[in-house]
Amino acid sequence: MLPRPHSLGIRSRFTILIVRIGLHLNRVLLDFHAYRLIPYIILVGFLIIAVTSRILFNGMVYEFDYGVYQPDGIHYTIRTLMWLGNSDYSAADTVANWYAEHGTKVKFINPQEYVPQNNPGWPVIAPRVLYPLLSIPFVMFLGIPGMLVIPSLSLLVTMFAIYYYSKRSGAPWIGFVIAISVSISPTVLRWAVSNCTDGLLMAIFAIAMLLLLNTNESNWTLLKIAIVVGLACLTRFCLPIWILLSLISYKSSKKRSYAIFFSAVLFTAPTFMYKSDSGTIPASDNFSTLNDYAMFPVTFLKIFFIEIAQLAALDRILMMLILVAIFLSFITLSKLESQLFYAVFLGVFTLGAINGVLGVNFRYQLPLIPFSAVGIIAFLGQLKQKIKVRV
Repeated sequence: MLPRPHSLGIRSRFTILIVRIGLHLNRVLLDFHAYRLIPYIILVGFLIIAVTSRILFNGMVYEFDYGVYQPDGIHYTIRTLMWLGNSDYSAADTVANWYAEHGTKVKFINPQEYVPQNNPGWPVIAPRVLYPLLSIPFVMFLGIPGMLVIPSLSLLVTMFAIYYYSKRSGAPWIGFVIAISVSISPTVLRWAVSNCTDGLLMAIFAIAMLLLLNTNESNWTLLKIAIVVGLACLTRFCLPIWILLSLISYKSSKKRSYAIFFSAVLFTAPTFMYKSDSGTIPASDNFSTLNDYAMFPVTFLKIFFIEIAQLAALDRILMMLILVAIFLSFITLSKLESQLFYAVFLGVFTLGAINGVLGVNFRYQLPLIPFSAVGIIAFLGQLKQKIKVRV
């Protein structure tokens, strides 16, 4: 039985009202979460709509390139074509012709500048083998548009992982709504449905999220974690995130912490071997002076402010998801879900600060999305259980 209304504060009354509405909706509406496949089929439908609309729209918005064929994708596409047996010059020429017809911000490129021996950015791209490798069979049958298959499937994996965790946590509606919100976020679609590594990295971290929340300490679980860490590092430079996650894991499991740390260092080693003058990621500096390190926190805060400001103008859905996760994770900081969220939060914005370019529009921060969902789902799921007990 609930306490009398006059004994409750405004916050408690509002919370109880929201939970009662949710419980009522569960009774009135068809609870399709009881069916194993229907929710996933609906999410696939949202993905198809999102990808279709994304491909149909291919252009510039507020001077941002929302094209499905991004400038960075030139490198990955050339590498995939080379692995399919094309010479470097032939692959570069094919991609140049494709971008002349389908590119937006970058339409005309000189093929000679993009072959490995002439491209100064190639050392940055060279260790990122997973995305072009996975794209080989799709490009073989679909041509260059096949480069969009892995990113699109990666978005679906992220949506599935969010919903799966929410259903396992006893709060399926929360994860279902968040997964749909992710599928209609223009920022997520900009980077996830394009020939870049961002979507794939987001999906890998979504899988990592499920593994890191699994308390099983078997050797098989540790091996899976190590494999996922390795795949992420072969997708794009992300060592700062894994170092922070290994630190968070150390208190609860030293074995897990060591598995994360040593796997990350091992699979990031090629990045440092190929390290170019532009750093470990495009536009990054080498931090050669004390002033560079001293200014790093300032750059971190600038990156955070600019990214949130751009989301406020362009993508309020994603902005609210991040800000709500920041708040809920802060008030439940003792929970593992919250600690993982803040570890990834610091990690992704550290990557942005290392890159140093203001206004990348949340590109480096995409791995934060599944962990933001977890923070919200964990909090609201626990709150729902508490209210049920009180009711």
